[in-house]
Amino acid sequence: MENKSLHQGSAPIKIAIVSYLILLTVGFGFAMLQGYDKTQLNHAKTITYYQGGDSAESLDLPKPYSHLLAVMHVHAFTIPLVFFSLWILLGFVPVTNCFKGGLIVVNSLAILIYNFSPWLVRYGGDQYVYGFTIGGVGMFLCFGILAATILYEIFFGIKK
Repeated sequence: MENKSLHQGSAPIKIAIVSYLILLTVGFGFAMLQGYDKTQLNHAKTITYYQGGDSAESLDLPKPYSHLLAVMHVHAFTIPLVFFSLWILLGFVPVTNCFKGGLIVVNSLAILIYNFSPWLVRYGGDQYVYGFTIGGVGMFLCFGILAATILYEIFFGIKK
């Protein structure tokens, strides 16, 4: 069977993939906005958001188990699906298997770290707040690399 690349694909396939990547980028933008809205992307505010406030004037209560479970359920199901679709598209890009595999492993670790960070901050302690930064930055970087690689292949083609 002959290997096909995205660059050799039909115009409708290219339009669909580019549109999908644009929509995913918008989705990631709203995810960042939601994170900013909750915690201003500040470690101290993130700790307060999950553990509750210690001061008398603070109305922040610790996040209950049911809240963490609901968030984890959605994130643990949808985030891997989004990235799986990008990993599949990466399979049609003629780059080395080492690059593909490495990116998938790093991306998977970032997803795991990010998804378990709320639990670790809530029940493990303040030091785990850095998991949000590590996992979040890892996911956004992997998303950017995946999207850029796929788009480059679509528009310019990558010679192996």
